[in-house]
Amino acid sequence: MTIKEMETRCHLDRANIRFYEKEGLLCPARLANGYRDYSEEDVETLLRIKLLRALQVSLEDIKQLQQNPLSLQAFLHQHQQTLARMAEQTAAAQHVSKQMEDDGTTYDQLDAEKYLRLFETQPALVPEGDQVERVQAPWRRFFAFGVDLGICQLIWLALRHLLLPSIPSVNQSWAWDVVDTFASLVLYFLLGALCLSRFAATPGKAIWGFRVEGENGQKLTLQQALNRSFFSLRYGCGFQIPIYSLYRLYRSYQDLKTAPLPWEEGSVLTLKDKKGYRIAVFLLAYAASFSVILFFTFSELQPPNKGPLTVAEFSQNFNYYIKLFQGDPYHKLNENGQWEEDFPENRIVISNLTGQQPTFVYDTDENGHIRSVSFFTENEDPVHLMSSNQSEMLLVSYSLVGARQKNPFDFTWSQAVDKQIQAYAFNDFSFTVDGVEMQAYVVIEDYLGSGAYRVPKEDGNPYCSIDFSATILE
Repeated sequence: MTIKEMETRCHLDRANIRFYEKEGLLCPARLANGYRDYSEEDVETLLRIKLLRALQVSLEDIKQLQQNPLSLQAFLHQHQQTLARMAEQTAAAQHVSKQMEDDGTTYDQLDAEKYLRLFETQPALVPEGDQVERVQAPWRRFFAFGVDLGICQLIWLALRHLLLPSIPSVNQSWAWDVVDTFASLVLYFLLGALCLSRFAATPGKAIWGFRVEGENGQKLTLQQALNRSFFSLRYGCGFQIPIYSLYRLYRSYQDLKTAPLPWEEGSVLTLKDKKGYRIAVFLLAYAASFSVILFFTFSELQPPNKGPLTVAEFSQNFNYYIKLFQGDPYHKLNENGQWEEDFPENRIVISNLTGQQPTFVYDTDENGHIRSVSFFTENEDPVHLMSSNQSEMLLVSYSLVGARQKNPFDFTWSQAVDKQIQAYAFNDFSFTVDGVEMQAYVVIEDYLGSGAYRVPKEDGNPYCSIDFSATILE
């Protein structure tokens, strides 16, 4: 088929056909003499181009549709919105143009501000597609914040572990919880602002595809980034204050639907993409953070002294575990392995328990290293409760078994000790963990109850004895 026949079939000028060929939208075959030979497929292609151009589809978009025919429906949906905006803008222009004509204004007398104000009640002069869309993505924002705050918590945990090793994070007081939260927020405030001013993103934002820039596309200054970080902590999470933080998260979620958030003034948040791999990266980052937290937590189970222990070294291990599990103890062992009291001034302690601090007996070798630690308690008092001394058994076992651990990442030994002793309730037991044998022999008569304490039976003859030993096997 010749180009003249194409003109007749498609009702297009030869210049139009050649133009589309030049743009790469139409590619007819060539005969041996170099003339073009148009096919029925070329006719269909040209008619499609004619239709799309009538719909005001750009040449670039037509090329994209030719390369990906399946995207036509999605494109048409978006194109209809574009056409609707263009129609609104055309109507607005017609309205203002008619008003200018009716006023009889000349170019020299043209009051541009007056007529521009007329557009304020009409559709925007600039199409929405030409503006940066305000990013909402509340859940992505929330998880990005969680990553950043989690990283700051890990940094503080590492610093505390190095600078304050004597203060454990297990069973710590509420005051230290407050200190940890405050320190993490300070790190978030400083490091988050530094990352925004240097890289226009924090690690959490980078993982989820966010970028924060100034209104003119420049990176935020450090002062701007600090302001943004502070107000995000104040209005976004309420400084992690219990209950209030939940309220602030809820309010931020609701406010995000209608207007920019308070900390976004002077900055623009953009989202690069929503690709699925970002979820995988987030999960990997979360798993890594969780692993680091586990490492620091279980590393605290390692006692200060390892290998063969003298009585003084055993006492240090024992006191370490008392502080780790019970906070600030009022009883601890001295360097001779015997109990000493450390009560705060003006504190009155009332107790109706007996057998809480048994006397430890140490068996050592010729080098002064412990071979076994044991105690024996006996009670015939018809008034006082009887303690199982379970905590002392656990602390002695931890002090000896923990000293034999060479792998700081192995915490199975603590689980094995816990499982056996926690199950003990005034019953005999015998088990071995990593070369340390723990044994207990119990005689109990005329006591009632269950768990770690027993009540003497009325009108009975209560008696209880506990013989415990932890022996290092050769």
